[in-house]
Amino acid sequence: MAVVTDPTLGTGKTIGKYFGIVSVVPSVLLTGWLFVVFATGAAGGTPSAAQAFRAIKDLSIAGVIALFAFALLAALALHPLQFAIVQFLEGYWGDNPLMRALRLRRTLVHLHRLNDAYALLARSAPEVEPDLTTAEMLTSDELTRDPLRAAALVADLITAENSGATTLRYPTAPEHVMPTRLGNVLRRHEMRAGAPYGLSLLSTSTMLGLVASPTHVAYLNDRRSELDLAARMCAVGLAGTAVTGAVMWPHGLWLLLAGGPYLLAWLSYRGAVVSAGHYGQALEALVSLNRFALYDALRLQQPSTPAREKKQNRDFATLLEGLDPKTLLYKHPTWPVVGGEGSGGGIGQRATSAS
Repeated sequence: MAVVTDPTLGTGKTIGKYFGIVSVVPSVLLTGWLFVVFATGAAGGTPSAAQAFRAIKDLSIAGVIALFAFALLAALALHPLQFAIVQFLEGYWGDNPLMRALRLRRTLVHLHRLNDAYALLARSAPEVEPDLTTAEMLTSDELTRDPLRAAALVADLITAENSGATTLRYPTAPEHVMPTRLGNVLRRHEMRAGAPYGLSLLSTSTMLGLVASPTHVAYLNDRRSELDLAARMCAVGLAGTAVTGAVMWPHGLWLLLAGGPYLLAWLSYRGAVVSAGHYGQALEALVSLNRFALYDALRLQQPSTPAREKKQNRDFATLLEGLDPKTLLYKHPTWPVVGGEGSGGGIGQRATSAS
């Protein structure tokens, strides 16, 4: 399942602020770094820090403009690939046999990690005395009377908290586990958004984006921009690492210079995982807060109970699949009749899909 990229069909992300932040800024950083790397003279001889400083010092205004133009062209070239970059970091690696084997291996690693977390969570349930609560066992009197038992209790609580936090970074169903951290966080929220109401996020995300509150959509797009920026910075860091490594490979310790962009890539990826959680929470909130606006726009009846809502949404999903639901009911608004009796009063009537 691909991450939901834009529930507003592009109305929230156009060439402008989003392009400037997500595409131009990382490209400028990459261009500047590569200029410094090649300014050392490593591509044609022995690298020299002094030579790089001289190149930076002697850089003219025309040179700065040329570098910025190159960065802008790179940003324009990479901008259409943003979705592919995020998908790659999620773990969608194509049907190549080598990449399929790698995805299988990494998915199994995450499945083992998830199962280990559940096992630790089950084993670390704190043991308390029948006549005392956990809080009472951690009071000053109990800590003084039996510090070893209190330390063991705190250790169990810490283990349970860490294990619980780990499980919250994975999809609820193990068959949906992905081969990367980012993919698992996004997949978890993709599966959760709309699930309590029987709504399919992938089939209704565009419709939800078009009827949702502009404030809610703007908030979601801000969270998405954070994720995209972190993903692009990760890609830029990896590109800088590859080029720096290739240029500095013959020059001994100069190869350590590749550690700079690699550290940027690592930090950016971890930031993308955190941003994915924020984006996923915003996505779940968008569905919860705007689903009734969607029902109104689709002329679906407002459900009176959660059970009826789930049933109605199952029927609606059947309709979207091109089938004929037999119990889906529409509720049209009653408009004022113009021209008195007999002049088209049928628009306000209720219709059903049943024949």
